[in-house]
Amino acid sequence: MQIPGTDLECSRLGLGTWGLGGRNAVEGLELGWPELSRETAKAILVSARDSGISFFDCSDFYGNGAAETLLGEVFGADREVLFATKFGLTSRLQPGANNLARDFSGAAALKCIEQSLRRLRRDAIDLLQLHGPGIETLTHNDLWRDLDAARKAGKVRYVGVSVRTSEVVTGRLNEWCAAPLVSTVQAEYSAATPQCVRAIHDADLRGRGLLARSVFCHGMLLRDPYGQTAFSEQDHRANKWNGKMRVRIAKFWSEVRMATVETKLSTLLRFSLAGSNVAMAVVGASSPSQVTELVEAANRPPMGANERRVVEEAAALAFES
Repeated sequence: MQIPGTDLECSRLGLGTWGLGGRNAVEGLELGWPELSRETAKAILVSARDSGISFFDCSDFYGNGAAETLLGEVFGADREVLFATKFGLTSRLQPGANNLARDFSGAAALKCIEQSLRRLRRDAIDLLQLHGPGIETLTHNDLWRDLDAARKAGKVRYVGVSVRTSEVVTGRLNEWCAAPLVSTVQAEYSAATPQCVRAIHDADLRGRGLLARSVFCHGMLLRDPYGQTAFSEQDHRANKWNGKMRVRIAKFWSEVRMATVETKLSTLLRFSLAGSNVAMAVVGASSPSQVTELVEAANRPPMGANERRVVEEAAALAFES
């Protein structure tokens, strides 16, 4: 498929690599994942490529560059593989808060581009995305000037933005899609965020490609809410896996299972791929076998309107009540 807003040809299923970057602690706050062995991480990437996935999504923040380095080692010489990476998150917290500080200055963007190119072992980044900027970033003239210069110099093919969920639900997606240099937008598209799904459905993307992320709510929607232990302390999901979330997830699946016999993974992935305005889905995997399951689900016939309605109604009951 061709990603709308670009001439990039790739698979409709992309592999996200946050989980392959391993642990990432910032001033005591865990923002990464449990460590995978290097052999397992490489096996996941190779399995994805062998299964037809040709789009790999990353960030310079994932494992403080570890995920980009891994991609470069495995696929740096494979020009049929597309690399999308992100910049803007820093390895420090905002003063007095548990939120990451961000730097979207032009100088920071140029520095990040050079560092990512070295780690990815490429001469150009296929898609460079702003990582969770606020809408005020649209007025950072030095940023857009320098990004445009990097594009004209051939170091970046296309620019996109990975939008915060809060900005999607408050109607800011249209503003991002109106920015001249923005070719794609990446946004959460999960049954756990029905407001976000509706906002994407109603948005005017102006021909931009929308990349659906967090399809499985970082894997939490795939877990048995009562049959599994909590996440480890090194896992960024540990604080989110609370009683309220577990009850909501259990309620969601109790409603969906009345109307489908599909696996959880297949239901959620096909739901996202059938979404209005969705160009592709970017998903993570924790094993080569899960990659196979993802590809098989993506290759199934599109989810019909009645099936989508079941998921939408169950999501509203569980996550908005």
